[in-house]
Amino acid sequence: MERRIKPNNQRVKRALKKRGPKLVENAKSTIVIRGTKTSQIINKLLTDIFLLKKPNSIHFKRKNDIHPFEDATSIEFFSRLNDCSLFAFGTHSKKRPHSLILGRTFNHQLLDMVELSVQNYRGIDAFKGEKPAVGEKPCLIFQGDQWDSNDDWKRTKSLFLDFFRGPQAPSVAVEGIQHVISLSVHNDTIMFRMYNMVFEDPNAEKVDESEKVEDESTQQEGENGEQKEEEEEE
Repeated sequence: MERRIKPNNQRVKRALKKRGPKLVENAKSTIVIRGTKTSQIINKLLTDIFLLKKPNSIHFKRKNDIHPFEDATSIEFFSRLNDCSLFAFGTHSKKRPHSLILGRTFNHQLLDMVELSVQNYRGIDAFKGEKPAVGEKPCLIFQGDQWDSNDDWKRTKSLFLDFFRGPQAPSVAVEGIQHVISLSVHNDTIMFRMYNMVFEDPNAEKVDESEKVEDESTQQEGENGEQKEEEEEE
């Protein structure tokens, strides 16, 4: 039986109202958790996930003795305490090197999760150019027929979509999409890539071409004028 909290002041009342059911739900928040043992790759990956999910993310930098597949009580407790429905858990061991677990909860009860083995990871800082802005909504692209091959892959696709889609919006301007997340699957291997989008003005090329034509015509006129002057001197 779930214990009901009776508000004794306005601050608690506002907090309970914020966590209560709504006609239009808020954006899903994510908790980023470290296990008892983590590698440098996992630490960097968890930090990048936290930055990608900002401002709807919380980063636990301390180590936590949690084993989600054996006992999800701690995950559900953190979910309820921080009002988060998504979680990313990283750990590292000899049998399971560079392990990343992504999962989600419903009503603060574990719904599903998937464990991934991270390989050939390059962080956001390894690439030059602009970094994703805080709260930016990405464009998600799923490549490969394996995503729809069975229920497990369909559930994994749904989890990635729920994890990285950002806040829901009735419509999105094309100019507002600044980065793309591409998820390709081949031979049971998921390739996660992120790209920055650069929009160019299609009229700029026309202007450049017209300027080139004008420059060529002025050059031809100048050459014709020089030829006439030489003929007159002769």
